[in-house]
Amino acid sequence: MNLIEKVKQILFSPNTFFSDVEKERRLNKAFIFFIILSAFSAILSSIILFFWRNAYTMFFPIDLSVMPYKDLAWPLLTGFLISIPLSFVSAGVLYIWLKIFKGKRPYREAYKLYVYSKTPNFILGWIPIINLLSWIYSFVLLIIGTHKMYKFSGLKATLIYLIPTIIISFIVLIFLLIAVAFLFSAGLDPLQPTF
Repeated sequence: MNLIEKVKQILFSPNTFFSDVEKERRLNKAFIFFIILSAFSAILSSIILFFWRNAYTMFFPIDLSVMPYKDLAWPLLTGFLISIPLSFVSAGVLYIWLKIFKGKRPYREAYKLYVYSKTPNFILGWIPIINLLSWIYSFVLLIIGTHKMYKFSGLKATLIYLIPTIIISFIVLIFLLIAVAFLFSAGLDPLQPTF
């Protein structure tokens, strides 16, 4: 199966894909898939950033429109290079997490699950606003992949990710609210630029 067919199957037939992915005995195909698609995402992100720098200025405390392109592209290249070893670390965390819930597959299966479930992020994550939907679909693919590859029930595969996500989101929200309240009490407006 070539790269485009694999992407299409992951996105549109994930149940079939994750049921058959165990035929890949080694993780080299998943690793090559990761390299190609993360490079694709980094390149398109840098193009979007170059042409729509003014739109991104509202999200950053500096005016990106006056920055030279090389200064914008460098962090994206660095991010791509860091993502390569980080993919193995992230898969390791996923492997340990699945082990806690009696997942009996080797590390390479966790790596494949991690990489292939991130496909929507690679394909659509560089598009502003739509990238939020790509994260949600990647989360759904992680659940489907866990259900199919690890033979967990659909409910278990959902809850082992959903509950920690809700708890972490709640904690982050509390910290943000505390930070905003602190800034207001100190007489600062967190929504007002300081430059």
